[in-house]
Order: sequence, then structure tokens, then C-alpha cells
Amino acid sequence: MSEERYLITINELEEMFQKLSKEYHVVAPTSKNGVIVFDFIEKFDQIKLDYIRTILTLKKFLFPNKEKLFEFQYEKKYVKVREENPSRKYAFFLIHPCDVNALKILDRILNDKYIDEYYFRRRRESLIITLECIKGDEYCFCESMGTDEPWKNSFDVLLHPLNEKEFLAIPGSAKGFKILRDMRLKKTDLKKKRRRKNTLKISIEKIKRIKNNVENQSWIEEANKCISCGACTVVCPTCICFGVRDLFKEPLRSGYRFREWNSCIYSEFTRIAGNIVFRKEKVNRFKHRFYHKFVFIKERYDVYGCVGCGRCIAECINKINIVEVINKIA
Repeated sequence: MSEERYLITINELEEMFQKLSKEYHVVAPTSKNGVIVFDFIEKFDQIKLDYIRTILTLKKFLFPNKEKLFEFQYEKKYVKVREENPSRKYAFFLIHPCDVNALKILDRILNDKYIDEYYFRRRRESLIITLECIKGDEYCFCESMGTDEPWKNSFDVLLHPLNEKEFLAIPGSAKGFKILRDMRLKKTDLKKKRRRKNTLKISIEKIKRIKNNVENQSWIEEANKCISCGACTVVCPTCICFGVRDLFKEPLRSGYRFREWNSCIYSEFTRIAGNIVFRKEKVNRFKHRFYHKFVFIKERYDVYGCVGCGRCIAECINKINIVEVINKIA
């Protein structure tokens, strides 16, 4: 892909938005009830350019919190099934690198032995316009996780703010190159601005050490702060645990199957036949979340299940800090 750089003004960015709106459902950061969220955008002036993070992530569009999988109906000796087709064209507009990279992690996890076609029908049709951030806050640790810049093949167009009115625009795919080419933008050799460094940091060496610290007594101390509300897993861009249920309609001859988000933090998550809960103790559920993100996913997919976005810290009622926990355990 071309390494060419273009200069795009705020007015030209609005022009890009207008063009994309004709072909895609545009999702961008906006203010809603006093908080920043990803939502469908109809007008360019609804978009928040200077945001740090949203509460929920793009997974709510590609992997909805409740989703019908198929309908079924009994007819004589047979069951008739009609599968849902969730295809929809999204343009994810002005998305920060940590959230873009989170989608690459989901791509690996959901394209394993069993391919999640419900997710990929939406994902394949999506377009991504990434906006690099030049500052974070006290919860960001993306630099430690190597997610402060977008990974290869993670975006269609990368925008880097030069000032309030101008951006560098770099194509990352054939679709992105065509978008910039058709806009007839001026080429430039301007350099990126230096990004303000994270104040919250963790070393990969410490992350590696938690694998051999399963019995560390600090796990109990940290788990006691947790109220098992599951907020951390809801806001996490890579947490995709779910449950599957069947809902029948009277007279119990038809219904539908759906899946909905679940959480490894909940005690009910590990309840199995025989009314057995094999992860009953809260400390084990608390511990599992860390090991899943920093050990199991890494061993299976060669990538950590955390992008350092800081949402789990920001939204935790007791402000349990995932970085401080690892630093303490390791």
C-alpha cells in the first residue's frame, strides 16, 4: 500500500463524512447525556474530535449484547430453521488506535476453529477511519501494550491531527487509497506531532511473570475490592463471553435462539449441569480474567487480550487498576 501522505482540512474531513454517509451507516464518537459514546451520526457537527475514550466499544455493533441467531418451528416430524443474516455496512469514523487494534484481536479469536459468521458478516463490510490521539489520561496504558499506533492492515485511512483544522491522511487499504484519491487532496511531507506519553505503565516482563504467581496472596486482597458487577467486561473491547438461550412461543411449537453477553466475573457463568459452579470463589473468577487476557489468549493467538484503553479502570466502581494489580502480583 502507498506510503503517500495527504493533507486534509476539517472542511475536507466533513466532505469525507458526507460521502461515506451515502454508502455506510456512520458510527463515530459523540456526546450523549454528558458522556462520550460511539453512536450513529447524521451530522458532522455531532462528532467529538477531541475525545479520549468512549464508555462502550465497537463490539456493540459487530458483536451486539443481545442477538437473535435463528428462528425455529416444528412442522410435523421436522424442524424448520431460518437463520438471521446480520450483514450491515458500517463506517467506523475517527476511531482511536487502541479500539482499532482491539478489532484485530477479535478477528483472531472469532476466526479460530469455529468461525463466527455473525460477527464477520458485519466486519467484512465495515470501513475504518482511524484518528490517532496525541494525549491520554491517567487510565491509558496503550503504549505498554503496543497499541498506541494502529497495527498493520487495521485501518482504511489513518488521520493524524496536526492542529485543530488540519490532519495528515495516510491510506491503509485499497478502499482508503481510493477515498483519498477521489477527494483530490494535496500530498504533503509533513511529520506527525509527538504524542504525550502515558503516565500509567506496565512492562511486558511483569505481565509474563503473573503466569507463575497463581498462588500469590495479593490476589485475595485485590479480589476483595471487586463487587462482581461485570462492568469491566462490558466496557472491554475484547471481552466476548456470551450465553445462548432458546425462547419458545406458545404453544411451544416455535421460537428463536439468541445469544447475549455474559461475564467470567459472574458466579453463574460457570454453573453447569448438576447445579455445579466450578469457579465459585470470587478470587478465582477475578484471577481468571487476568489470566485469560494476559496468559491464555497470548498463548493461543500470540497477542494479548488487552489494548490498554483504560476503560476497565475508569468504569470500575472501586477503581481497581489492572496495571497496579499486575505490578503488585509480579
